[in-house]
Formats: sequence, C-alpha cells, structure tokens
Amino acid sequence: MMPMKSTRALLVFALLAGCGSAEVTVDEVATSYLSDTQASVRDCGRILLGQCTESRLPEAERAKLACLADCGSRLQIEQPTVEGNPIYTVYVRTPSGSACVTAVFVDTRADQLGPQKITTERCQIETDDASCTPVTLSDCVPFDSGRD
Repeated sequence: MMPMKSTRALLVFALLAGCGSAEVTVDEVATSYLSDTQASVRDCGRILLGQCTESRLPEAERAKLACLADCGSRLQIEQPTVEGNPIYTVYVRTPSGSACVTAVFVDTRADQLGPQKITTERCQIETDDASCTPVTLSDCVPFDSGRD
C-alpha cells in the first residue's frame, strides 16, 4: 500500500504533467503542501495588483500584506506581466522548529513568455507596501511540494 504523501505527490505530478482530467491550481498545490505539513495557517486573503501604476498598496491590501509577516500565514497575489498575462503566487509561512519557513508557489502557465508551469521554492522574503512589487524573494531553493 502506498503512503498518503506518495499518493498525493503522484496525483499532483500527474495533474501538473497534464495527465489528469482537470488542471490543478496553484492554490490547490499550496493546500496540498499544507495538508502534508499539517500546519495551521491564517488566510491573509488575496491581493490583485495592477501593472505597477500605483506606488503604494491601498489600505485594505496593506493589511493583507502585513498579515504575511506572521509565521503561520498564507497570502495569494495575482499580478500581471508587462504583456498583461496573470501570474498567481501563493506565499505560505509555517513554523519549523524555532524558525519560520516560507514556501512560495508560482503559477506562470498563463504567461506566454514564461516557463508556463507551477514552481515551488522555499525563500527568504521581504515585504514593502510602498512598492508595486510588494514581496521580494531571496535565497530561494526549489523543493518538491508533494514529497516534503
């Protein structure tokens, strides 16, 4: 009998590879990761950004971004490319020992000039509500979200 994690990993892999009948969303990949880690997180909501025409996020969006500073949080951001194609990103911050791990799930499948896949990485993050790109990533390391 196959362990639950392996079964879920195979399902996610099959769906990402196009073998499933429905296309998995980046939110479903993040939810599967949370299920595997058994972490409880607060949903900070969703931010829909424009083409970097505003220099500061509106007040309601700043509160959602501030929520991401907490370990045990989850935030989804949708921001278009220069060409207008949507990029969907889910940030999940979970405790790991005395540290906080940030898993970043990015869906570029709608970007005709991008890699057109869902990527999963663990990164250091910085937030800036005065920037049109409110989350900056650094020290990213890819990981397999279905097997961690």
